[in-house]
Amino acid sequence: EYSLWWYSRETFIYRLLNKALRIQNIDFLFLFRFFIRDIEQQLYENQYLSPIRVYRGQLMSSDELNILKKSQNKLISINSFLSTSCNRQIALFFLGSSPYNDTYERVLFEIDADPSKDGVKPFADLSKFSYFPEGEFLMTLGSVFYLKNIYLGENHIWHIEMDLY
Repeated sequence: EYSLWWYSRETFIYRLLNKALRIQNIDFLFLFRFFIRDIEQQLYENQYLSPIRVYRGQLMSSDELNILKKSQNKLISINSFLSTSCNRQIALFFLGSSPYNDTYERVLFEIDADPSKDGVKPFADLSKFSYFPEGEFLMTLGSVFYLKNIYLGENHIWHIEMDLY
């Protein structure tokens, strides 16, 4: 019942689970299986019902960005839960003023999500669960996206436009 509440905080559970998902640590994923199932169940129970555009700002390695550039007009899947915001300014805030360099790029994901599409995995507004008032939306593990467009915008921020598929 409190899985989303715990996940929406910067706790050891959040950090361990995300690390296990990122590096695909089977032992840790096995230990977290009930927590993962509970998060997914809560996302289904609290599925957002209207189309929405959400944003995510993050630093990304140049290598990862190049892989995504080659995936334009294709489907991609994310192997973790994806935390986003309905507030573009908050997503940009997470990018901070980090200067771009040869290793990392500043990336703003712009995701259109329509829950009425067949087969779309659940996503939910975490406002009633979240400790932080940032208009957070969480997309479930293994969500599939159609990568529509990638371009370099102002302030040397890469924009990646996607549809939840």
